[in-house]
Amino acid sequence: KICLCSSCASCVYLSYRVSYLSGSKKYTAGVELGFETETLDMEGNVTRTAAFDHITTESVQNVIPQFTGKIMQTPPIFSAIRKNGKRLYEEARAGKTVDDIQIDAREVEVYRLEYLPEDHNGKSLPCFGLDAECGGGTYIRSLVRDIGCALDSAATMTSLERTQQGQFTLEDAILKDDWSAEAIYSAVEKCNAKLQQTTDEDDKEEAFTDA
Repeated sequence: KICLCSSCASCVYLSYRVSYLSGSKKYTAGVELGFETETLDMEGNVTRTAAFDHITTESVQNVIPQFTGKIMQTPPIFSAIRKNGKRLYEEARAGKTVDDIQIDAREVEVYRLEYLPEDHNGKSLPCFGLDAECGGGTYIRSLVRDIGCALDSAATMTSLERTQQGQFTLEDAILKDDWSAEAIYSAVEKCNAKLQQTTDEDDKEEAFTDA
């Protein structure tokens, strides 16, 4: 790639940043049934409660296929999405609720969604976990909310860990205690090498397809 602007360093950074963020994302999430919060996670105030004693492991597993593939999803009001020139979270902090704002549903893609019998703390029903792989723009909080609704109950995300971004996994991460200029530089070089390898493989596949 050739940059023709006056701030090449910035362009190189932005180019790599876009590459770093490309590809699917994998998450492990904790879920608790019976209530929903304004933020759809444990940071917000409870906005509604619902019965959950009718829910079994089998019933959760039965609704999960509804949320794989290309689905329509309404983002949380506490999100960075813009509407009428303002971030949704700005509207929420100003006191507006989901009932006050028409939040449009968007198409997202969930490649894989797996039920885990226990959450991050080892708790089982009404708690459980989810292992998800999805495309950009997918909100796991909204996914949890919608699963709760599909179960004729309510649900809130209690934890979230991103385990993979594109070709990068948690194994590529540097622990905070190990941060140093040398370690960070080495990690960046390793990431760039991975990106280059992926680009080369894509180029070969494209050349083979065109041949």
